[in-house]
Amino acid sequence: MYTGNKLFEHLSSTKDETDYLWYIVGCEYTPSDDGQLVRINVESRAHILHAFVNNAYVGRIHGSHDGPANIILCTNISLKEGPNTISLLNAMVGSRTQVLMWKEESLESGK
Repeated sequence: MYTGNKLFEHLSSTKDETDYLWYIVGCEYTPSDDGQLVRINVESRAHILHAFVNNAYVGRIHGSHDGPANIILCTNISLKEGPNTISLLNAMVGSRTQVLMWKEESLESGK
């Protein structure tokens, strides 16, 4: 498990042993008097991103082979006054290990 005050690159952090990486951050929220909405904006190079606020699911985004390298989740969220937890689950589908295994199998079968 990694902990730190920075974001970690998915494949380097997991050493390609898992397709999943959680980011969990705590934040203290003090509401303003102007009634502004709170918006979360997350840019990721993962293939799939799920977002949770205080363990409540708030949204997901996924990329495509034809789309840009980054995916962006932008949605309004509800925070409670005081401490809050934002959790992001990044998923990489078809990691390099799986591609290498497929290539090796193709070579062995003559395809």
